[in-house]
Amino acid sequence: MGLLQILNTLKAKSLTPTPSNGLIYVEAVINEKSTRAMVDTGATHNFVSKEEANRLGLKYNMSTGWLKTVNARAIPLYGVVRGVELRLGTWNGQVNFSVVPIDDFKVSELRSFLGLVNYYHQFIQCYLARASPLTDLLKKGKTWEWSKQYQKVFDDLKEEMSQEPILALPDFTKPFEVHTDASDFAIGGVLMQEGHPIAFESHNLNDTERRYTVQEKEITTIIHCLRVWRHYLLGAHFTIKTDNVTTSYFQTQKKLSPKQAKWKDFLAEFDYTLEYKPSKTNIVADTLSLP
Repeated sequence: MGLLQILNTLKAKSLTPTPSNGLIYVEAVINEKSTRAMVDTGATHNFVSKEEANRLGLKYNMSTGWLKTVNARAIPLYGVVRGVELRLGTWNGQVNFSVVPIDDFKVSELRSFLGLVNYYHQFIQCYLARASPLTDLLKKGKTWEWSKQYQKVFDDLKEEMSQEPILALPDFTKPFEVHTDASDFAIGGVLMQEGHPIAFESHNLNDTERRYTVQEKEITTIIHCLRVWRHYLLGAHFTIKTDNVTTSYFQTQKKLSPKQAKWKDFLAEFDYTLEYKPSKTNIVADTLSLP
């Protein structure tokens, strides 16, 4: 709804018990039928979806106009309906509506969804790779276009959230294993006990880290995973398995750069054994490191 009706929404029935993302929904009446109206103080026009216009019995004239919103592609209008009798709170009057395609799923909802999924990311295998199309959609300057590709990724993650966790609970009487791997753009790791995953971890490399050597990327992966799982690993012996053979000799390396020396100091806090594990047997960590 536009600015002229804002004050009258104060007396309308609120449909938003807890306003979220600055959006306020109230009850409106059109043709003696109740509908939900979103109040936007910055709106200059009134919009209604095609489905809701049909439900309310609105007759609209076909239009050749277009609608263009910020960070979205231009879409054609279905039409315009004029002189609609609207009751909003204590206000009654006639307004015009543009009939347009309205996505139920928008940027704010996607951010909320990804926030929830990210909170439980350690329960989702290959989370970073699977969620990246949605996170890319939220980048500044990216045109919003909710295609079948994004819907499929969204449904996949939603289904994952509804499944029972495949992770086992940690048993501190048994030794831990940390399986790690790095690619050119991302790193990944799995915390395991007796072949059962305890937690998954994945992380995108920044521009500086992407310029590291292969060995430095592998060590960065190990450092990142140990920081994340520090509360599991401190005070007990565990095994780190990496698929880069030179990394397995890092402990005995004589010449170190200042950066590598800092990493070695951090690793000195832990009691671990570093082992080489070929890529073909390090499938889970290898998959998690895919961008």
